[in-house]
Order: sequence, then C-alpha cells, then structure tokens
Amino acid sequence: LTQNLRQVILPGRQGVSETRRVLNWFSMDGKCRLVFGGRANQQETDAPAGYGPVLARLKATFPILGEPRVQFRWAGYVALTTDHVPHLHELAPNLYAGLGYNGRGVAMSSMMGKLLAERVAGAREEDAPLPTTPKQRIPLHGWRATGISLAIGWKRLQDRFNP
Repeated sequence: LTQNLRQVILPGRQGVSETRRVLNWFSMDGKCRLVFGGRANQQETDAPAGYGPVLARLKATFPILGEPRVQFRWAGYVALTTDHVPHLHELAPNLYAGLGYNGRGVAMSSMMGKLLAERVAGAREEDAPLPTTPKQRIPLHGWRATGISLAIGWKRLQDRFNP
C-alpha cells in the first residue's frame, strides 16, 4: 500500500477478524501489503476465478483501493472444531498443539503461540485462559465437504438477514 493508503487502512497495523458467521480477515504484512482472506469456495484451486467472492468482499470493504492488484492467492482447508473454539491439546508430556481456529487463525494464532510458549515454559494448566482438552474424532467426518457446503450456505443466509 502507498503511504497515503497506509494512513487510512489499518494505520496501527492491526489484525482484523470479523464477527460474521462467514467472515473475512485482514492484516498488513511486513512489506506493507494488505493481506485479505475469507471463504471463497469449497475446493482448493489456483484459478483466479475461484477467488471471485473474496475479491468482491475486498473491494466492498476497501473501495478506496479501486481495482486491487493481487500478488498472491492461497486456498486450503480450515481447521474446524465442533464447538467453534480453538483447542489446546497436550499430545505427550510437554508437547502441545494449538489448533481449530475455525477461519480466524490470523487473529488467534499469535495468542495461541503465546499460550503454547507459556505452557512449555511451565505455566500451570489452571492458570491458562484456554483449557487443555483431549483429542476427539469428528463424527461423520466423511461427510465433511457436503456438511460444510450446507453449513456455509446457511450461515451466509443468516449473515444476510441477521448480521
């Protein structure tokens, strides 16, 4: 972003994650590029057309950008949890994993990293803001793609009529 745009868009270099059910997130990288993400479609793709929904939301969120120049695109799976909150697991003594940001990883992963570092350094479990939980299998995981497609459609409808 130009210096003028940096004064308007995230002047404090904040990381942002919306509260919508189907959310967008954005932040600024070390080279002052705007990093913007959100749900595009249900398939991993490198085709620029597959990112149309995200590009449309970028333009609507930041109309000041005009026609943004996109340098990089990424598609991949999002770690979802059945209760919609991140999980902290102890895989073995003093070996921890933080996961399940449910699409809010940009905003949450820094805090989880701090929590993981504190636990490895000896912080007590009862003092942590997030409890250590056992790993659990997700019921009907084979139907994941179909279920997520239906859920995303429902959540988009909810966002439209009940923001």
